[in-house]
Amino acid sequence: MNIAITNVSKLTLNKDTKGLVHRNYIDEDENLIDGVMTNEAPLKSLIRRLAVRGEKLDRIIFIESNTVREKINIPEYGEYTHADFLRLRINENLKGAQVLYDNEKDSIRIEDEPDESAVSKTIFTVYERMTELYKESQQNENNKNLNVYIEANGGVRYVLTMLLSIMRTLENSLDNFHIKEIISMVLNKTPVKIFNTKAVYDCKRQALFYIVR
Repeated sequence: MNIAITNVSKLTLNKDTKGLVHRNYIDEDENLIDGVMTNEAPLKSLIRRLAVRGEKLDRIIFIESNTVREKINIPEYGEYTHADFLRLRINENLKGAQVLYDNEKDSIRIEDEPDESAVSKTIFTVYERMTELYKESQQNENNKNLNVYIEANGGVRYVLTMLLSIMRTLENSLDNFHIKEIISMVLNKTPVKIFNTKAVYDCKRQALFYIVR
């Protein structure tokens, strides 16, 4: 089972025309991707790269602030919440590669400017959802692996650090639970570069281990 977690950013329209602002992205497999939201292209990239390997993205967990749950009028589309528009954009033009969502369980709320306690509460909700999905994955006799892909761009501040910490805890304590990618971007390049930074975070973790020891 392949699960992505994304910390949803709001859609920003062109301040003059009020239209969508398209950007070009390229991933490590040289896939060229169009996107109008911060989280959109990395998730599209993941879906395409999994498809090449004969796999699919089974679920996306959306961490949603109050702001991205608000509706906005989007030219050529109509009225959507920012989060729902991201869901729509992910599935557009993917040749039927639909991703499953449970609107109640996979949309996890967070405040716009959360304190540490509020972030902890949200991350604990993610933890509970991941343990549910882990139990579900262990019922698959052919492949018990639960692979986690963390889309690490945008959204509410402070979430990523706690999210990585709790995912590491699950990875260290559960068989078949794997953090596969931490997907980041280099925004000052054209097209924007999408790449997996898991090795960087692993090095930081290892360095901290030696310092503490």
